[in-house]
Amino acid sequence: MTGLYNRGSFEKYVKLQLNEVGGGTFYMIDLDDFKAVNDTYGHVAGDRVIAGMAGILREGFGVEEEDAPAAFGIFFGDFDEFAVFENGSSSRKESEEKARRVMQAYRLMSEKYGNEILLSCSIGLYREKGKETFENLY
Repeated sequence: MTGLYNRGSFEKYVKLQLNEVGGGTFYMIDLDDFKAVNDTYGHVAGDRVIAGMAGILREGFGVEEEDAPAAFGIFFGDFDEFAVFENGSSSRKESEEKARRVMQAYRLMSEKYGNEILLSCSIGLYREKGKETFENLY
């Protein structure tokens, strides 16, 4: 549905990046109260929200759709958690700004639904210096 990695593939990708490239920023994104979207508006609406977030992440991190699996992961547990590992050495300020833009874009997605669905998400990030394991990052 999203074209993003599942958790297992994402974990393999991050481990490879940590071994070969080292360093980067690990983002954990949680869609706040997502269960309420499914319970109130149905799973079709929930699927649209999930797909919308995938698009927001691609845009927010400047990744073309065909490249998205190489840069993003979606964790399927409750289907409301995403993870991103961004290679490179962007500054903490740049990483925090990307996170803020993603949160704002997701919040604005509420307008697509006539503000009936109030959307918000939480993002935590950790700037990795090439010494961590995937398990520690996650």
